[in-house]
Amino acid sequence: MNARMAWRTAVVSALLMAGCGTADVTSQGTSTSGAGDPRSVSQGVSLTQPVPSAEVSAASASAAAAPVGNAPITAPGAPPTFPRAIPRLRGPRPVELPSLFETVPVAAVNPSGVARSASGPAPLAPAVLSSFVGLVDDGTVIPPDTMGAAGPNHLVSFLNSEVGFFTKAAGTRLNPGTSLRGFWLPLLSANNLPDSPVRPKVFDPKVIYDTGSGRFIAITLDGRLPVDNSSWVLLAVSLTSDPTSGWNTWALPADNTGVTWADFPGLGVDNNNVYATVNLFDNAATPNFHNSKIFRIPKTQLLPLSQTTTLSWTEFTDFGFTLQPAHSIGAATTEYFVTESGIVSGNRRFLEILAVAGIPPTLVSLGTVEVSSYPVAALPLAPQTQIDTGDTRILNAIQRNGHVYATHTVSNATNSKTEVAWYEIVPSSPPTLVQQGRISDPTRFYYYPSIAVNVNGDVALGFSGSDNTAPVENPGAYYTSRLNSDAPGFTQSVGLLKAGEAQYFKTGITGVDNRWGDFSATVVDPADDLTFWTLQEYAQTGNQWGTWWGSFRIADIIAPDNVVSTLLDNLTVRLTWNDRATNDIAYVVERKAGAGGTFAVLTSPPLPANSTSYTDNSGLSLGTAYFYRVGAVSPNSTGYSSEVQVVTPAPPSSGGGGGGCLSITRSGGEAPFGTSLFSVGILLLPAFALGLRRFFRRQERTVPIRHPLC
Repeated sequence: MNARMAWRTAVVSALLMAGCGTADVTSQGTSTSGAGDPRSVSQGVSLTQPVPSAEVSAASASAAAAPVGNAPITAPGAPPTFPRAIPRLRGPRPVELPSLFETVPVAAVNPSGVARSASGPAPLAPAVLSSFVGLVDDGTVIPPDTMGAAGPNHLVSFLNSEVGFFTKAAGTRLNPGTSLRGFWLPLLSANNLPDSPVRPKVFDPKVIYDTGSGRFIAITLDGRLPVDNSSWVLLAVSLTSDPTSGWNTWALPADNTGVTWADFPGLGVDNNNVYATVNLFDNAATPNFHNSKIFRIPKTQLLPLSQTTTLSWTEFTDFGFTLQPAHSIGAATTEYFVTESGIVSGNRRFLEILAVAGIPPTLVSLGTVEVSSYPVAALPLAPQTQIDTGDTRILNAIQRNGHVYATHTVSNATNSKTEVAWYEIVPSSPPTLVQQGRISDPTRFYYYPSIAVNVNGDVALGFSGSDNTAPVENPGAYYTSRLNSDAPGFTQSVGLLKAGEAQYFKTGITGVDNRWGDFSATVVDPADDLTFWTLQEYAQTGNQWGTWWGSFRIADIIAPDNVVSTLLDNLTVRLTWNDRATNDIAYVVERKAGAGGTFAVLTSPPLPANSTSYTDNSGLSLGTAYFYRVGAVSPNSTGYSSEVQVVTPAPPSSGGGGGGCLSITRSGGEAPFGTSLFSVGILLLPAFALGLRRFFRRQERTVPIRHPLC
């Protein structure tokens, strides 16, 4: 470290310790220091204790017009005059530390949201395969907190108002009449948890489908100060991959001391554990953020059909606001969390990556990664009419193939219009930004995005949008995607999933904010790991909100993986790969020279189906970096592998003057031709003559005998 960086590090450390932020250090649990102190290194708190629990029977889960649960159901009270408004509290402002960081190049951002290349504009977003209405406004709550998940055969939606189970084929709802309170009521009533039939206490649901266990997993918050003296995280796990087969439910205490209450949860999984995160606020008139809490719950105790009433889990605390846990797909044993860094420097913005791993589990900050700038001021309201677009907190995160993907709403440089920012990050220490992008439009606002990644590494995003410029667009549902082989940072053109039907303005009992969101869902279909589903909010006629399901597919074939390149000789490259496709009709191999080159097809005609290797010995030059990708071809599309690189050896340096050694090679198993031998003879004739001359002169002893040069 040079003296300049050492000085800067000392200044940053001093400011952090003085109360200007948090340092990136390891933490092992729930011990906390003062709000301005660096995170302390402390032993983790592992808890094993009986917890409130209840079962949701299969009959209740799938009964038409019947409330979900085993406990007796009290007749609902009269609906409230105004829909209840779900809290969404904002965190502390970031700390300004100007000019204390070395300048780090930031990966390029596509400002338009439309990919451009030398060959012309980007393709349109893929066509919608399925499209149907989800849960709609029942007049009880704003915003809906749009959230859903896709299983092998079902779609599941958890909103602030209702819980819905749908068929994927036709969008048929299998459990009409199930409210969010009704789903949790057996747990609430059997354990005397905060509850009210008129204005339910449950809010902020999240749901995912965990491919590792083959179960749906959901969480919801219950209780808030000062009305209730306790705050809970409600946890539900389906008995099978069929959500109508029944669920087991538990309640974990967020804070039962009456000091803080939980808001805005996050839900993630790795191979072995379920993770829930919450923001904790106090009971001030304008609640103050205290800290975040992480719950790590081993899956093994959640999966038996016979429910356990005693759970073991580990809690961690952190001063970062909204730690978004990653939904990890695949055999991931480390869980990552993404949050906006609490430090800014002028116009520079940073994300922080945290990780939980090990036995006993340890929470550690991997550091920050710089991303493209965006204003930290309050986001502008979106048109049709003055839609609350939230703030810039991270809204969801995915971990796949060792990379973390995340997205959130930001505003443009003038803070006059919202857009979607997304990132791909390697969670190293420090983290590395692979690529980032912006999805924006000259006049349309985009907000409340969600992101998903399929088996090919293709990315999909869904979000809301609205526009006040002719032709006026009411709040509706939009989506876009990118192939793994697309240029870094670029996405395809934005597609319309469901147009808004009318203007929307509903402030509920608060009479202040025209709430929307607070989030959305975009997920990959576990049935093929290629198709994407997105669930988005849109404005219905009659000043109502609605939700809309849609599916689309970028490629219908699984791309090859484990592509290995081997340099057989100076100008021959051998490629091998793993064939994962079941519907391939051919394979193609493409090559480009240099990272900025254009891919050209090498295999014409294509290789046959089920191919796993190819040798390239045509048109290669010495001292050149070549990039290859392999595509599995179906009747409708091509799924490309990740790129691999080969660098051919540098050409030999040419020496000055005479002399030297002659090297003659031929390609492959090619037999020598007579003309080639004659040419070699001609080339060697001067050397032969010189050799004879030296021989006879040596016989005359006129020159000393020397060791040959070659």
